[in-house]
Amino acid sequence: MARVLLTALLLLVIGCVPVDTDHDGTIRIVCGGDSNTASGWPTPETVRWCEYAASVCTTSRGVPVQWYNRGIGGAALGSLPYQDDLVAFADSVNADAVILAYGTNDVGLLDATPEDYAASLQATCRRFPLGVGCYAMTFPPHPWDGFNVCAYNAAIASVVLPGATIDRTTDISFLEDTAHLDDASEMLLGARVAAMMCP
Repeated sequence: MARVLLTALLLLVIGCVPVDTDHDGTIRIVCGGDSNTASGWPTPETVRWCEYAASVCTTSRGVPVQWYNRGIGGAALGSLPYQDDLVAFADSVNADAVILAYGTNDVGLLDATPEDYAASLQATCRRFPLGVGCYAMTFPPHPWDGFNVCAYNAAIASVVLPGATIDRTTDISFLEDTAHLDDASEMLLGARVAAMMCP
């Protein structure tokens, strides 16, 4: 029973629009993810969805917004060291919201099933302090043999409210390696994130 109540509480928390939870006058948003989030790769000039979102989402309902990119190449949410790093970083900047944009390496490197990924997502969100908004991106539609993006997105939807889910599936395209989003998709994703974080 307690586990059911905790899950329900988690869903309520991650369904909130970002607010200044610690009343320091700034909404602080952390972008967590892999090389599709990490700026400065493959060239120093490369920017990702987090920077695109930050360029248009500077205030939310009159409150300044500060963005932090914690994308790390090779990161997987199912790997505890990456979870630990994200949680520690979010704590160090007094994050009010965290966006989880993982999955590519969970599948490509860890062979995570949809259920595995949903469990990692839920476990990570539970590690943030009560009140910190935890948002999750859907999966990119990688054109890999045997990869069923709908199954992974259904698993995400089973643990995250629709209001806290960001579409990273529709109209997303890739570079030739089929793992990394092209710049047009990064820009589109940034616009979607900004629309949710700064309504």
